Amino acid sequence: MSNLTDLNNAVVLSIPLVPLIAAGLVTPGYIILFMISRFTTGRTAFTVSIGVSSVYYVIMWTLLRWGSVYDVAQGIRQTQIDWKTAVVVVVIPAVIGIFIGLLVQREWLYDLLRLVRLSPVHGIPSAWDWKFMASKSQWITVHLENGDEVCALYDANCFVSTDPRERDLYLSNVHRWEDKTLVEDERVEGVLLKGDSIKRIEFHSF
Repeated sequence: MSNLTDLNNAVVLSIPLVPLIAAGLVTPGYIILFMISRFTTGRTAFTVSIGVSSVYYVIMWTLLRWGSVYDVAQGIRQTQIDWKTAVVVVVIPAVIGIFIGLLVQREWLYDLLRLVRLSPVHGIPSAWDWKFMASKSQWITVHLENGDEVCALYDANCFVSTDPRERDLYLSNVHRWEDKTLVEDERVEGVLLKGDSIKRIEFHSF
């Protein structure tokens, strides 16, 4: 009789824990991809996080016995997430994501591979993402489809779209040419340029 009662209790307790355990399984991969995206495209694919979490847990099982799915589920079951579970599920994935994001943004890995005469396909999907991913303060001239030009200092006060469906661009420090000299256009606080209105963008060294 006691065995049957224990079995019933186990079934009852396991039902509300299913979404929590599922979240624990997906969370590491999502955190890794999210942190990488902060340094690259700004986009995170949730479905990919499942595969990344699987690879992550396999590695953690190998390196740390307490970094297993059983320990994570056990911590959730007891409604007490110990520090080991928190480190495995949140902290380590965040560090890994930041490290990989910096590798991609600074192109350290690609530079290393080029030293040994290897030319892998770049992980950034478009030239727009690649250029604006690590752009520092730089003067740019945006040529519009109607023939107009917008010259501005692209810096931290500007915004560039990470949505591939709408490549819009916001520039706050708008300038204009006067006698071959750039002067700030005090009449304009900022300008929002829609993606379909942009013909090309020039990046200046001055």
